[in-house]
This record gives sequence, C-alpha cells and structure tokens, in this order.
Amino acid sequence: MNHINFRPVEHGKIYQSVKWTNENMAVRTSIPEHVKASQKYIEFLSKLKENPGLTREINPDDEYNPEIAFFMNAPGVDKDGIAHYMQLHPDGSARFIFSSEGEPFIILIIVKSSPNSDFNILNTRFE
Repeated sequence: MNHINFRPVEHGKIYQSVKWTNENMAVRTSIPEHVKASQKYIEFLSKLKENPGLTREINPDDEYNPEIAFFMNAPGVDKDGIAHYMQLHPDGSARFIFSSEGEPFIILIIVKSSPNSDFNILNTRFE
C-alpha cells in the first residue's frame, strides 16, 4: 500500500486519471458513531454522492472535517500502466503523485482540519 500526503491548498485544482463519475468515485457516506459531523458536512456528503466532481477544486467553504473519503475504481492509466494525480496550486506550482502500477482500486481522502492538514491518497490493492 502506498500512502501519500500533501497539504490541500484553497482553490487548488485536482487533476486525476480517474473519471469524475459516480461509477468511478463513490463517496463514503457512513459516519462512525464517535465522529461529530456538522450538518454542513452531512449536506456536503449528500452533494458529493450525486456529484464527486465538486472536489475538483478545494473550495474553502466546503466541509472537509471530518475527512471525505472516495472509493475510486478503474483509474485511467498511461502507456506504462500508471495512474496520475495532481493538485495545481493557484500560484502555478503543483504537487504531483502517481499510483503504483496495476492498482485497480484507490482510496482518496481529503481532510482539512487545520492549516497544516493533509491531502491523502492511499493506493491499495484489494484481493
């Protein structure tokens, strides 16, 4: 399993080789009993269930605390079988990561609980 972190940047744009569809990105809607979720968070989850593409840009008004988790499948890959992900920052810089070759199922986690919070992508194979 690969676990990669980088800080989300407000108004950063996410580019990925996974299609932004409900078939390819299923948001986790269950909330553990010990987690205190706001009504705003619950409403955001509902919107993401219908349109995962809302996370293409890190909007400072969106609720990413607690974490938003997507179960992603069928990532598009390049000629070498690698899936790619990038967060383009408003200043033109970027953070680029890629998944291990052949990973058919990916977990994307976005959490913004403080100015030092992380953007996480976990690449894992379920067999």
